[in-house]
Parts: sequence; C-alpha cells; structure tokens
Amino acid sequence: MSLEDQAEKIIRARFSAPDDVVTLSGLMHKPGHHHLILSVCSAVFEGMNRLDRSRLIHGLLTDQFATDDIHALKMTLRAPSEI
Repeated sequence: MSLEDQAEKIIRARFSAPDDVVTLSGLMHKPGHHHLILSVCSAVFEGMNRLDRSRLIHGLLTDQFATDDIHALKMTLRAPSEI
C-alpha cells in the first residue's frame, strides 16, 4: 500500500461521517520523502482553532512522520460552517 493510500485510510477512519469530505493528493519529492496535500471538511472541527485541528491530523499520522515518510504536509482543515 502506498504512503498516500495509507495516510488516506487513517484519515478517513477518523473522518467517516456521511458529511465529512476528505481529499488527499501528493507527490514524491525524492525517494522516501513525500509531499502531501490534505483537505478535510468536518463537523469535528467546529469550535477548534487552527492549531488544534493541525495537532489532530499530525496525531493521526504520527508513525508516518516518525519514519520521515512524510516530508511535507499542506493542510486545509475546515468546519462546514466555514464554507
């Protein structure tokens, strides 16, 4: 399973409500160093500030960051009320 697929599976497991929208794309900067672009819209983010949202995602992907598989992660994290 590719890193993108692995990360998407982890993210979708946490954001699995019918109204949650998750998109993930990426590219390999160099072997073993992936740049990922993540967009999530979920009611889970209601009332959370940007830092807490980011911490939540980073917490889900701890293993991928620990092994340096993810070199960069660009995130757009929104609650439905912000769209």
